[in-house]
Amino acid sequence: MVLPCLGFASLVLYLGLLGAKAYLSLRAAAQAPHGTVDHATLTVLQPILSGDPALGQTLQHNLHVAPPWANFLWLIDETDAVARQLAQTLMEATDCAVQVILCPAVPPRVNPKAFKLEYALTQVKTPYLAVLDDDTQLEPDTLGIGLFRLQEGELFTGLPYYLKGTTGWSELTAHFVNNNSILTYLPLLNFFSPLSLNGMFYLIRTETLRSMGGFTPILYDLCDDYALAKLVKQHGGRIIQGITPVALQTSVADAKSYGTLMHRWFVFAQTLVFDQPLPIQALLLLFLGLPPLLLWLGLLSLFIPYLGALCLLGVLLIRHGTIRYLHHKIFARSVDFSFGMSLISELLQPFHLVHALVDHRIRWRNRLIQVEKNGTFSYQEP
Repeated sequence: MVLPCLGFASLVLYLGLLGAKAYLSLRAAAQAPHGTVDHATLTVLQPILSGDPALGQTLQHNLHVAPPWANFLWLIDETDAVARQLAQTLMEATDCAVQVILCPAVPPRVNPKAFKLEYALTQVKTPYLAVLDDDTQLEPDTLGIGLFRLQEGELFTGLPYYLKGTTGWSELTAHFVNNNSILTYLPLLNFFSPLSLNGMFYLIRTETLRSMGGFTPILYDLCDDYALAKLVKQHGGRIIQGITPVALQTSVADAKSYGTLMHRWFVFAQTLVFDQPLPIQALLLLFLGLPPLLLWLGLLSLFIPYLGALCLLGVLLIRHGTIRYLHHKIFARSVDFSFGMSLISELLQPFHLVHALVDHRIRWRNRLIQVEKNGTFSYQEP
């Protein structure tokens, strides 16, 4: 009876943690002020790299929904002929203010994204700037809401969710984010300010960024999101974690691509966690690391076949309904979310975690990179 009792206890603890995180998420969301800015002068810095089939559609979407007061700077590698041609085609078909900046080769041991952003920063003439990844979609009010919330601090960042994928592996990636986005970022706001920011979209005053040295201080950090968050805090700034939904769409072709992407994300997350004081590490472990393990242990309840199966199914249905409710309540929309994919994604998390703990090398832009515990890195292959 020991094993099934452990299974039932794990399911009860899983539900308790889920309920606590859901309550804290709703509490944090309810405290977020509502408002928007109807007019400003803002530049959107967007590093672009060809290769994703959805790239053109995403860039075109952003040009279509962006307010007329937003200017775009597309940062493209000099050697990326495909991205240059795509940019030219889109620019000819839009009335938006778009400028292409061709970026030289990235120096050794320098973060490619941070290098592009620093290279283009001198071209920003507006009082505000946004950084937007090339797989991220704005909505008509995203920038206005972000500027409104920016009155509370120095940097505003949005809350990510993934759009429906084109392959099964894209779907699995989407469900990892859609499982965890709300339940990761919002509950922790009840205890301390954001530890990091979502690099797919954030807003900052141009003068504030320049007063901190621009992106130069983080050029040698691979985890640029976390490095920038630390830079803001070192200068006494406040990061505002918004509930503004920001959609992403990334094409993940196969199992190898999925594994590579998840490994990179978990190595980055590990860098953040190990850099925290022990009390915060313990809270992160409780809220983020423990639930998937409890779900696995909950399978031990099946040693009592009928009762165990009934209890397990009940917990999984409550889990599914809770996350879907949070999507509708906080994102205020239907998010790609299926019972099976969501469950598989969570059950895979302990394996991704172990992989990140034993292997600090990641694949990024076809490069093999060794990531150190402090976030610095070195290329293992040319």
